[in-house]
Amino acid sequence: MTERDTVLEITDLHHHYGDTDKLVKVLNGVNFSLYRGESVALLGPSGAGKSTFLHLVGLLESAHQGDIKLLGQDVAGCSDAEQTLLRRQSIGFVYQFHNLLAEFTALENVMLPMRLAGTQTQEARDKAAALLKRLNLTERHQHYPGQLSGGEQQRVAIARALANDPVLLLADEPTGNLDPTSGRMVFELLLETANEQGSAALVATHNPELAGLMDRQITLTDGLIHP
Repeated sequence: MTERDTVLEITDLHHHYGDTDKLVKVLNGVNFSLYRGESVALLGPSGAGKSTFLHLVGLLESAHQGDIKLLGQDVAGCSDAEQTLLRRQSIGFVYQFHNLLAEFTALENVMLPMRLAGTQTQEARDKAAALLKRLNLTERHQHYPGQLSGGEQQRVAIARALANDPVLLLADEPTGNLDPTSGRMVFELLLETANEQGSAALVATHNPELAGLMDRQITLTDGLIHP
């Protein structure tokens, strides 16, 4: 892979919680690279630090030590405003619990990140409609989250995460709250849509069957990543 193909490069990443007397080390020198168009499953037992790792990579928290480079840019050198812009323009995040805004329709939820990024209303509306169609939700545009099934809500969340064509898609147990049939369908649509957009995907999952659908798998244990 060339440097230009590298979406994410993690070097010697450390993170902990608590103070000196009750220090809990979560990451203990993680090294990891992710490449354009690649999908990687992040495995590991509960409490291993998968969510923390995704939050650090997604610029939702700051690491105590180590380097995170997104498209070759060292994010530690960015101001809070620059990190916010980078996160908005380059990163999409799908959570286990969809986190949709209850007062907005499915279409409006998907439009929101585009409007925040400065996209004109009609352009955002057209693209949101296209994404929802791709995720088999054409008939659900005007439905509110409370009117959608769990699988439908998570598909709207995927569309929202992909709305700004992120170069990096992060997902934290995106099917953990769904039944197996809905979960597999949502997972496959997530990977297919991300692949169509050329996004690199890093997905935390406990499901080995779903992990097997991805290009490669890594495991986070004892604060380190193992291939």
